[in-house]
Amino acid sequence: MKIYFKNDFLLGLYALLRQLELSIHRGMCDWAGLQEYIYSREVINIINYLADPHISKPQQSITSLLHKAIAFTFKKGYISDIELNKIITILISTHVILNGDKAEKDEIIKLRMNVRNFSDMIRHRIQGDKKRFSG
Repeated sequence: MKIYFKNDFLLGLYALLRQLELSIHRGMCDWAGLQEYIYSREVINIINYLADPHISKPQQSITSLLHKAIAFTFKKGYISDIELNKIITILISTHVILNGDKAEKDEIIKLRMNVRNFSDMIRHRIQGDKKRFSG
């Protein structure tokens, strides 16, 4: 099932995942620096919030064609429930890895690529905001 979110939420999620991916890439050589950066920017608190299943997120399940047209008009993009579960799993994995000692390089690269793939997917789902992505 598709779950529709306001584009502002999706844009924020995209920005978080993109920044997280870039930070992981740069922090592969300086793990302590990455952990310090993540905590100083309170990114870990955002990850905890998004990964917590007990906190409701700004979502809306839409099924009819009329509702889908309205969602498009009011700039809402979607994430499927399976993709949402994968994103939450990736955020939990990120939290576990960032709280521990430096992980194996292959594990870090796999995490980075998963974060990158989902940020790209969300970017393509944001409707009508191409002007925000110039560059």
